Amino acid sequence: MQQKNHEKAIEFYGKAISISPTNPIYLSNRAAAHSALKQHELARNDAEMAVASDPKYTKAWSRLGLARFALGDAKGSMEAYKSGIDAEGNGGSEAMKKGYETAKRKVEEDANDDVTR
Repeated sequence: MQQKNHEKAIEFYGKAISISPTNPIYLSNRAAAHSALKQHELARNDAEMAVASDPKYTKAWSRLGLARFALGDAKGSMEAYKSGIDAEGNGGSEAMKKGYETAKRKVEEDANDDVTR
């Protein structure tokens, strides 16, 4: 994916996944390529399979958080980032904490919108 050829990356990760269907790295990387192409449902599906395969693989949690957020599921996004922070230990990486905080703000905004209606 370094060359930003996301379609080709999806194709090659798909071939790799056909050989090793539960490899969380392949699934997570294909999720990232799907996200880059705004194919967030496909990204979510791959990321969900990746975290099911290896709950300690934190990149998959981050990619799941991103996909859920893009699909309008801020609460689910927050949960994914929180799981990633927990898996990382030591309070989580800055990127994971930023994703969590962004999702949390959206959840709070949505709650405030519900109250003012």
